[in-house]
Amino acid sequence: MKNLCIALLLIVALHADFAIDKIFSVSYERGQITVHNNTDVATGIDNFYVSGDDLYLLHSSEQRILHYSLSQQEYIKSIDIPAFAIDIAVQGQVIFVVTSDQKLHIINSRQISSHSVGKDVISGIHIVNNMPVLHLANGSTLDPSQDGRTVKGWQYGNTHVYTEKVAQNMGKVVVHHNDLEMTFDIPTELELGSIVPLGVHGDKVFVRIENLISSSPIQVSQQILCLNIRNRGHVIATTIPNIHNNFSYNDCKQIGNTLFKMMLTPQGIDIITLSTEKDGATAWPYDYAHHYNDHLSQIAEPVTDEVVEEPKTRISRSQIIWNAEAYLGVYWSCKSKNTTGLKTLPDGSKIRTPKWVKSGSHYKIPYKWGGFTSVSVFKQKASQGKYAGSDYTKSVSWGDNHCVGVDCSGFVSRAWGTSKKYGTSTIGQVSTQLSSTSKLKKGDALNKRGSHIVLVIENNPSGTVSVIEASGIDWAVSKRTRNLSSMSGYKPIYYNNVSEWK
Repeated sequence: MKNLCIALLLIVALHADFAIDKIFSVSYERGQITVHNNTDVATGIDNFYVSGDDLYLLHSSEQRILHYSLSQQEYIKSIDIPAFAIDIAVQGQVIFVVTSDQKLHIINSRQISSHSVGKDVISGIHIVNNMPVLHLANGSTLDPSQDGRTVKGWQYGNTHVYTEKVAQNMGKVVVHHNDLEMTFDIPTELELGSIVPLGVHGDKVFVRIENLISSSPIQVSQQILCLNIRNRGHVIATTIPNIHNNFSYNDCKQIGNTLFKMMLTPQGIDIITLSTEKDGATAWPYDYAHHYNDHLSQIAEPVTDEVVEEPKTRISRSQIIWNAEAYLGVYWSCKSKNTTGLKTLPDGSKIRTPKWVKSGSHYKIPYKWGGFTSVSVFKQKASQGKYAGSDYTKSVSWGDNHCVGVDCSGFVSRAWGTSKKYGTSTIGQVSTQLSSTSKLKKGDALNKRGSHIVLVIENNPSGTVSVIEASGIDWAVSKRTRNLSSMSGYKPIYYNNVSEWK
């Protein structure tokens, strides 16, 4: 029988600081790392892993991993990986890659094997007993070696950590360690945005907190907390600099006995270690703030007069989710005639199909700038040889005569069943702003006028949101977890014609 211990921790009452040390830095000018500044998102290195002296940087939009030596500060090689990668882990000579299409890929001696891993939204991957386990957005862990069995909490060795936003100013961390269960209540002065596990080392549990400086538009500050299981009331905390040069899935991980933070700066990539066990500098080596959402490419949003049949009834939230998920499970066969480099079409517009759109079978519908294609029309037109998607955002091919797919607002418009394609600047004509992200429900959205919109499919226990979006992250309609810092500047909204019944 487990013992239950309750510890009340005030974040403002701290005992000590982390020792902060920059152990690696590489500039963009050194050639291997590129950042793509799109209209909706900036993409670049979006995850990482450290194994001994080896640093692995995930560049999912370019379908590769960059391998570096930490001690030599040198580039070693590039490793090709499948499309849609969200996280990586390394065990010996084996690289594990998990992708947003619910697959675990195992790369060994240049051979890749792939395995389907359920339908729940995946947040990340972790190595336990030399094998990968998957951390799910709902706060549980999936073990692929145990026929997809799930357990509550994210697993780190023999310890499981479950986090939950329980009230506007209260978070909870539940730690299961051997036969002990301990609950930490975490009150916050600002509204709590999210609280997410980072890892466990010995008797220390690390979590990241996002506090909402503003709920609408979203503006957050981030902290890393170290909770001590043995001392129960001992807390170490640091505020993370608000520097995000591009989107990332995860930029902070506890690996082995070290807590690593990847800083994506305007100059390049820094790897920072945070230690509670040694003395050192406690100040971060940055004195500025920078968020990619404030520096995206400014291209006029495409507007169209295309209209579909007016909805005759209000739409349920379950129908919105059904409409959205239909874009994820579309089987279609891509032929060479569905793909092209930059090409001028008969109507004078230009398109370029995304890199992942290659000959073979696919289950995702590609992004198309200005696109508003329905699922049925996409399948029909793709089979007729029309171009599948376009990541070229300087020109619009209207309609479905030459190129098919959806952009972010075209996708949300289809999910909501609106009478026409609304843009991020005009979606306010059929929606209402919410006062806080905590009020988001399935089928609502997060919108940044003139930039991007995502459809919310789940408000996760931790306070993060699971979304489906058509975006420049991978130039496809994809399901993923979003932390609130990635949504800086966005406003929570709901469709005016939604019914509250399921």
